[in-house]
Amino acid sequence: MNFHAKSLNNSVNSNLRLSRVTEIDKHLHLGRFASFCAGIGGGNLQNMDNRFTSHQSSQFFRVKLGLVLHLPQAYSSSNWSPKKLNPYFKVSYNIDRFDETYRAIEGRYTVSSVRMGLGAIIKVNHYIGVLFESSHNQCLSSDFRTYFQNNVGIIVNMDQILLKR
Repeated sequence: MNFHAKSLNNSVNSNLRLSRVTEIDKHLHLGRFASFCAGIGGGNLQNMDNRFTSHQSSQFFRVKLGLVLHLPQAYSSSNWSPKKLNPYFKVSYNIDRFDETYRAIEGRYTVSSVRMGLGAIIKVNHYIGVLFESSHNQCLSSDFRTYFQNNVGIIVNMDQILLKR
């Protein structure tokens, strides 16, 4: 039996995938345990798989929507989480639009995916935190590519800066 041979073929997967992404997200708090997030971003994807040559890259633009579940917090527009460590579970839907380099290799410009992961924000001060996230990313296309990604970043609470009194 052959369920979906292309999706089971692991020959093009790589652990050398590296991307640099800048994203702007807005979180709308649905209560003490959940937030809806929407965002846009852009970046540079390198070494997607073994069909890319060394240091070959592709630019992309991203739109995303998601749901973040977190421990109970006392969020408000004037009070970011009072806790130093803020763990969360996140589910998001991403649509990425790539450039010609990616299309020439992969055969399409647009990729959509569902990302599920666990992460934590370590608050440095009232405005800045460090983000650590590990997630499972499932592409929604004919080849059903699956990969894990680890993110490390800096998070800036713009609401705190823009609404500063």
